[in-house]
Amino acid sequence: MGDIISKESSFKGYDGIELFYQAWLPKRERGSIVIVHGAGEHSSRYAHVGDYFANLGYAVYAYDQRGHGRSRGRRGCVKNFNEYILDLKRFASRLSAKENIFILGHSLGGLIAIRFTMDYPEGITGLIATSPVLGLNMRVPAWKKFLAYALHLIYPTFTLIDDAIPSRYLSHDTNVCESCDNDPLVHKLRSVRFFTEYLKTSIRTTGEPGKLKTPCLILQAGDDKIASVEAVKRFYQKISSEKKTLKIYPHFYHEILNETDKEKVLRDIREFLESF
Repeated sequence: MGDIISKESSFKGYDGIELFYQAWLPKRERGSIVIVHGAGEHSSRYAHVGDYFANLGYAVYAYDQRGHGRSRGRRGCVKNFNEYILDLKRFASRLSAKENIFILGHSLGGLIAIRFTMDYPEGITGLIATSPVLGLNMRVPAWKKFLAYALHLIYPTFTLIDDAIPSRYLSHDTNVCESCDNDPLVHKLRSVRFFTEYLKTSIRTTGEPGKLKTPCLILQAGDDKIASVEAVKRFYQKISSEKKTLKIYPHFYHEILNETDKEKVLRDIREFLESF
């Protein structure tokens, strides 16, 4: 389609915090996609996704969540998981006059997108979640759990470097892994409050799958070292959406949109979008 306009700006989060966003805008729009990135990363890691769908006629928006990338906020910290949800609600409301609004969330962003669509489904045409962390496919050391629950009320901003997820677990594409390691906007900081808020929200969300009624496409890495494939399968089986699809890519690592065969994933998302 060509003639894509790239835009960078900022918006106010639910509490007034300044959050960076960027957009890839076609001349003629057939719908809008809001990308919600994962923990420790940022919106520019999805520039290729923005370009791909903008060239198909979709206006694509991606913002850096609080505490991430070029947005304000303490790295790796969140007071309450609902802050992420309300920021997404604030951004999506900017598009409320548009038709065919889709939310695309990856990893932690997948959990945020699912929870948001459960709580605020109005005006959302469809949900796309890639490798959502509905559960962890790694053992969290007992001392870390103890530390998190011991400190999350009295010292919630106590932060550790999460070195349990080496970049080689993200993709089979070594260039992607090296780029992530050398990206100054990527961080591995996690506060104790972040950890307990994530656990609470993942348990709550997987415990009420019937609340998800929006049409959805869930795409899961089959060889995911980070997110639990079984948790995704169990959740999918019980959601209430009349239009729903689960696709698992057997040998893919966690970042399926950055895998060596990512074109297959992009085509599957395109097929879902064009079904509306």
